[in-house]
Amino acid sequence: MSDVTFGTTRQAIAAQDRTLPGRVTGKLYKAIEAMVWSAASRKEAAQVAGLSDHGLRQALRRPHVMAFYLSECEVLRVSGRAKRLHRLEELAAQNVNVNGAVAAIKAAEQIAEDPVRSSGANPTPGVTIRILNVMPAAAPSAVETPRIIAGEPD
Repeated sequence: MSDVTFGTTRQAIAAQDRTLPGRVTGKLYKAIEAMVWSAASRKEAAQVAGLSDHGLRQALRRPHVMAFYLSECEVLRVSGRAKRLHRLEELAAQNVNVNGAVAAIKAAEQIAEDPVRSSGANPTPGVTIRILNVMPAAAPSAVETPRIIAGEPD
């Protein structure tokens, strides 16, 4: 038998610019990058990347794509923290709006170094038992029924 190579199939041609299974690459990566870093709407990001709006919306429903999108949003949020702290310091140092300065100082003090330690609702594995002290209901009072005596007018 001889090795015969056939031409590329139409499926292989159609799949050239698609994202690999379980990964975010190519057009999808460009679209998410435009949404997060360029503040583009989903429709604009799809046009920039060469996707349809419907295709991008459907891709965002996949768990690995949504996880990538959320991780990029978290990077954007954290990367702006230093700038926000500097802005809060500027607001705290100004004398024109005293209420704004107080609010800026409070906001700067509430920003924690480690968000994992600062969140008060860390779920722990296991069983939680809640004991509620319920007050017993008041005992019904004795209500006397009126006595009917024969011969008295109503």
